[in-house]
Amino acid sequence: MTSTSTRAPELRDTLSTLVDSDTRQVTLDLSNVTFLDSMALGVILGTKKRLAATGRDLELVVANPEIRRIFEITMLDRIFALHASRAEAGVPD
Repeated sequence: MTSTSTRAPELRDTLSTLVDSDTRQVTLDLSNVTFLDSMALGVILGTKKRLAATGRDLELVVANPEIRRIFEITMLDRIFALHASRAEAGVPD
């Protein structure tokens, strides 16, 4: 099993590509995520800041209550729009 720490750079690269594009709205689907560490949270928060600097936003789909709790404990639920499903986020399946 690969740890989140080794996946965080991949996540950062993928999100950086979206930040560098002209994509207006970015929605990150974390529905299948079962573990989230501080490195991944840092990547997600950094992406939000980079998008905000250009007038864009990052929204999250967080279906897993345990992952949602991480956002609540860290008070990042006040910074991110958290959606329970892709449909709620307005993202087609």
